[in-house]
Amino acid sequence: MTAIHLAPLHMLDLPPTRSLFPRVVFGIDFGSASLAAARWASQFVAQRGEAIVSHVASADSALVAEDDVDQQASLRRLVPALSGGLGGFAATLDSTLVRTVVRIGRPSHWLSAIASGAEASLIVLGRRSDANRKTIGEPNVIERVARRASCAVLVVPEGVTAAPQSILAAVDESSFATRVVSIARRLARLHEVPLTLLHVLAPSTGVSDRRTRRVGSIQGPVWLSPGDEPSSVSAQTSAWLDELARTPDSITGERAEIAVGDAPREIISSGLASGAPLIVVGTRGADGAVPGSIGSVVRELLARAPVPVLAINSV
Repeated sequence: MTAIHLAPLHMLDLPPTRSLFPRVVFGIDFGSASLAAARWASQFVAQRGEAIVSHVASADSALVAEDDVDQQASLRRLVPALSGGLGGFAATLDSTLVRTVVRIGRPSHWLSAIASGAEASLIVLGRRSDANRKTIGEPNVIERVARRASCAVLVVPEGVTAAPQSILAAVDESSFATRVVSIARRLARLHEVPLTLLHVLAPSTGVSDRRTRRVGSIQGPVWLSPGDEPSSVSAQTSAWLDELARTPDSITGERAEIAVGDAPREIISSGLASGAPLIVVGTRGADGAVPGSIGSVVRELLARAPVPVLAINSV
């Protein structure tokens, strides 16, 4: 594995920024999905931050001829062209400062290493519509980056171009919930769109349908659906959700929902019901996933959700 350093990764002496994600690593493979994801993120999630536009060329890259014995040397010869292409694209982003970085090796390793070395707060990746097909290159890059990264990871599916029409914060009783809600509220305010806090219960709890209430409009865990009984959801869950929702930075009119069923399916369904959403979720839930891993719910969302998913990996 070889690294080619085109720009230093030390911290820069930058003026203060109010960007939600002040330093962002964009993973670019020159495919349409990664280019569109970078544009979308710089416009709707990480405006006016510092951009580190990165390309990682693997030894089995399509850029290297099959009969090229010295693949590393061949990739090195391509570095000036790759750097120039990155620079031209980076100039189109809504960023205050742009750097370009090229590496040779495994994308999941280098993207997370670049983000860690630069103390970035976000990595942005695009997901192709044919992401599950077999192809050259490292498999499961999105999942591996999410596992390795110490910062948040945003995955934007190919074809997404419009601003989010709603924000959905998927929460459980994990240590990530407060941070997830805080970021979701800032994004909802930024775009002036509705915010939903969603907690999904497993069917074994005995609750059989979605229950919703509008935060701040009523007192206590009173459910709006006809015939609902507060006792159908445990007092502990009700108290936890109330505490999470009723904070000084809560947004007027934001909704808290409890759904029952398969968590990824319910999260996507609830989001789509309020328009084209941006889903915000923690990388690990309350199910005991160890640090350095990601939970099964966020893994499914990052790999398959038809809408952008922002996975928060810090508390």
